[in-house]
Amino acid sequence: MSNVIQANVLIRGTRPMLIHHFGPDAIPLERREKSGVPGNDPEDWKRTVLMTDSRQIYVPSEYILANFRGGSRIAFGSRGGHAAKLAACLQIADENILFNRFVPENLHELINRTEVDVYLDVRGVKQPTTKARNMRYRVALSPGWQSKFSIVWDKTLISREEMHSIVIHSGQFVGLGDGRTIGFGRYAVEEFDI
Repeated sequence: MSNVIQANVLIRGTRPMLIHHFGPDAIPLERREKSGVPGNDPEDWKRTVLMTDSRQIYVPSEYILANFRGGSRIAFGSRGGHAAKLAACLQIADENILFNRFVPENLHELINRTEVDVYLDVRGVKQPTTKARNMRYRVALSPGWQSKFSIVWDKTLISREEMHSIVIHSGQFVGLGDGRTIGFGRYAVEEFDI
C-alpha cells in the first residue's frame, strides 16, 4: 500500500482575482518603446497576464503551492510545522492551473467593468519602499471563476483531513493572484475528491 494520496480539487472564486505575473517580460533585457508615462502604462497588463494561445487564463502550479503553504499556517499555526511538511510532500499534478475564463479581444474597453467575466482592473498602488504612487493595469476575473486541478501528497506527513482543512483555509483566508492582502483571489472549495 502506497503512502501517496491524490485528490482532485475544484475551486470557485468568491472574490475577484487579479493577474499580475512578474515574469521575464515584466522587465525586459532590451529597451522597448513605452506606451504610457512613468508610473502609468496602459499596456502593462499585456506583459503580466498569463494566457494560452486560445486566450484562456492560467497561473503556474507554484501559485497553488504558495497558497496552500499560507493556508497551512492559518489552519494549524506556525508552530505545528505543517508548512514545512506540506512543502516537502505536496506536488501539484498540473504544470499550469487553467481557469474557466478567457481574455476578450476588447479588454481595453472593459476598464473596471466588474459585471463581465474578465475585465481590466485599473487602480493606484503605492510602492512601499519609495512611497511612489503608480497606476496598475491588471487583468481581473470576476467572482465565479473556477479551476480544477490535482494534488498529490504523502499521507504519513499530512493526513487527508489536514489537507482538506488546508485547502479550505487557503481559499477563505489567503487567496490566489495579486492583491491577496486586500482580499482579492479568495475562493470556496467545491470538490475535494480522493
